[in-house]
Amino acid sequence: MTQRITEKMIEHLVERINKLAGKPLTLCSEVDGNRVWNPGHYHLNSAYGGHKLVQLCDEGKGIHSITHGYVSKRELYNQLQMILTGMTLRETWSK
Repeated sequence: MTQRITEKMIEHLVERINKLAGKPLTLCSEVDGNRVWNPGHYHLNSAYGGHKLVQLCDEGKGIHSITHGYVSKRELYNQLQMILTGMTLRETWSK
């Protein structure tokens, strides 16, 4: 029996990606009472019943797709696991 993939599980992987990449952990922050976008932040984007990983561009003026197309939670979970494995290996090899 396969495990059901939840959005919370996917969000946890995205948080790990942000931490490993040294990116902000939130989409926006409050500075002097104003909302300020956090460029470089990775987050989920959902549409058409699917999901993908995107990254906020400079000054919050758009997003860059990291994964291709909108896919099921299970497929995105697998893609995020591969991204994390690659990031971890890169970190290990650069030492």
